[in-house]
This record gives sequence, structure tokens and C-alpha cells, in this order.
Amino acid sequence: MLEGAAVLLGAGKSTRFGSDKRKSLVDGTPLLSKTTSLYSEEFSRVVVVIRPDDNVSALIADHCEVVVAHDTDQGMSRSLAAGIHAIGEASWAVVGLVDMPSISISTLKLIKTRIEQGDFGIVRPFYQNQPGNPIAFSSSYFIELTNLSGDQGAREIVKRDHQLVCKLHVQDPGVCLDIDTEQDAVTANELLRSRGSS
Repeated sequence: MLEGAAVLLGAGKSTRFGSDKRKSLVDGTPLLSKTTSLYSEEFSRVVVVIRPDDNVSALIADHCEVVVAHDTDQGMSRSLAAGIHAIGEASWAVVGLVDMPSISISTLKLIKTRIEQGDFGIVRPFYQNQPGNPIAFSSSYFIELTNLSGDQGAREIVKRDHQLVCKLHVQDPGVCLDIDTEQDAVTANELLRSRGSS
């Protein structure tokens, strides 16, 4: 059976943050390094999507594959398409965001296990009934994911096929915490410290 892969979207421009948030420190480590290292602990294959003009490759954890999306100005959907193209014939993809470094490894393990079981086409974590990320997709969605346009990512697919979504309820606020502002970074640091993260 073909293995799956994690796809991390990291081609955003950090407009609300005010500087390149991928380089900001989270738990004493650059955010991009923190998130890619986290996913590398659980997934044997991790693809990280960046922009053509990026100079952040040195911050990406070893063993991750770096993919350049050349049409990121057309929205997040094109970064997603580049990542899905890169994993080829994988059996599933767990699609995450690099600005969400405080997800617990146990949550990633749960999502991976559930999508591997093949009972659902989509697996999404929920924290206190709030939908979160990353979202896992079976390979049956890959063609549709690569044909998306705009900045909505896979949101419309998940909404349309809500009856096919496994809602994985977790006790992990990290699935709903993406870093868009400096205050978000403070909150992420506090969450990681509360877990005794190193």
C-alpha cells in the first residue's frame, strides 16, 4: 500500500504579522523550523511549499522536501496544488500550515491513523466544537485539490462533503491557533510552555 505524506503550506507573505513570521521565534526556535520538525517526527514524508523568492530553506527541518510554488500570487490554492502535485501517487495527504506550530504530536498521530484506516475521505480535528487544522484528504480528492483556485484552499470541498468528514474531537487548542499576529505568537509560546515543550 502506498504511504501518505504531509503537505505544509508556507508561501504566505505574513501581511498581518508585519514581518516574516516564519522567522519569528516560537519556543526559542524559528517558527518554520518548529513546525517542520514537529511534522517530521510523525510523518516519513513532509513536503514544504514556499515562494520562488524565499530564502528560508535553511530553516526547514532536515529530510523535508522543499517545493516552490510559482503562482502563489493567485492564492493559497496554488500552494496547495503544488504540494499535492509533489506527493504524486501517495495514498493520502495531511495538509497543514507552517504558522501552526503548537499542535501536539498526539493530535498529528490521531489524524494520520484515522486517514490511514480509509473509512473517511476527509479527517478534520475539532477543539471545543471549533474546526481546526491540519486536514487529511484521501487520494480520491487529489485531482480536485490541484484544480482549486483563489485563496480559499480546500474550504469549499470540506463544506460540500461535510457528511464524508470524520470530525476528530481533540483536547488540543493548537489545532485552532494559527499565528497571524505577535499576540498569537505569545499565545502559542504559552501553550507550548504549558506542555513542557523543549
